[in-house]
Amino acid sequence: MTAVWNLYRFDYIRFVEIRPYLRTAAEPADFAALSQGAETDAIVEAVIEGDLNAISARHAFLLACCCVGQPLPCPRRFPRILKQLRQDIHTEAGTDLLSDAMAGRRNLETWLQPRGEVLGLLTPAETSDVLAAYLMAESAHRLSRARGGRRLRRGGLLNAFATFFRRLFDRGLAADEVFRLLGDLLETAVANGEGIAVIAV
Repeated sequence: MTAVWNLYRFDYIRFVEIRPYLRTAAEPADFAALSQGAETDAIVEAVIEGDLNAISARHAFLLACCCVGQPLPCPRRFPRILKQLRQDIHTEAGTDLLSDAMAGRRNLETWLQPRGEVLGLLTPAETSDVLAAYLMAESAHRLSRARGGRRLRRGGLLNAFATFFRRLFDRGLAADEVFRLLGDLLETAVANGEGIAVIAV
């Protein structure tokens, strides 16, 4: 599988803390004042050397300081799957939020534009909405398995999820395992009061 996006849990509390400083950071000294360790020190060094401009450095700082845990890789076809999912009225709001984040239209403030590594952010409340959509699909998935795999008619919802999870990896993890990993990402983020960050690969 060739990933185009990575979905990370996003430490929104930390983001709110550093946002006032990162918003105006432009010089190496500004970024040095925010540095927390080797990873962010390397970003500062890249700014000093001229390898990163201010906007790219802001993106890099967000990735280093606020993106939590292991990412979930998403292939190029993922937005198409989301478009299919939104045909179900019960999942429309949640899937639209994630689609907007992938398209660079969600919570990307002017100081992060033009967009770079960070394509979009979901707040903790928005992440809860995406989880609600996921749980509806999971319920349909479970019910289908209990009925021996008989397809449920839910506006293409179950079929879209099944197609996505079959094709997400060319090989490796089984569809059910990928489904679980997506749920784990969303549930952990919501439990911790975190958002979701969409990062370009």
